[in-house]
Amino acid sequence: MSVVLERYGILGFPEKPISITKIIGLSLLVLGAWLVKKDG
Repeated sequence: MSVVLERYGILGFPEKPISITKIIGLSLLVLGAWLVKKDG
């Protein structure tokens, strides 16, 4: 969520580009949530 807020400067967030580290971090977060949901 914060990636989108920062990318477009929504709600007063400073505009920042989406970096490869943010993409990797977001992907790992989604993967972890999916694994917990799948096994639980």
